[in-house]
Amino acid sequence: MSAFSNYLEDAITAWINGTTFPTAPANVYLALYNNSPSDAGNSGTELTTILTGSANRVGIAANQWTRVTGGTASITNTNAITITATAAGNATATHFGVFDAQTAGNLLFHGALTASKTITTGDEIKFNAASLTLNID
Repeated sequence: MSAFSNYLEDAITAWINGTTFPTAPANVYLALYNNSPSDAGNSGTELTTILTGSANRVGIAANQWTRVTGGTASITNTNAITITATAAGNATATHFGVFDAQTAGNLLFHGALTASKTITTGDEIKFNAASLTLNID
């Protein structure tokens, strides 16, 4: 199950109250965690030392989501998302977060992985198409 962040909840309620909604991001970015990030985005430990290159998060183009409307509102990743671990050492991923920026930025939504994953150098962490979903109830 995934949850909206406080940032996104505040943006939605402000919009309903007449405030301009933030500009939609061209990309969103997937981060892995070894414990749960809070809705405030200020807790949880992001796995910043295992990802390919110097980036902490993997980019996903905004058009790489399938959107369902009509009372069962949700978005689901259209294509597979692959992360390759490059740093030495091991880490365990238990949660994910989706942000509006590659570094810093705002947490948009987060959730638990269906199973924890111990990651070692050279491992690929793959979210198959249609496996990362945000349901809006």
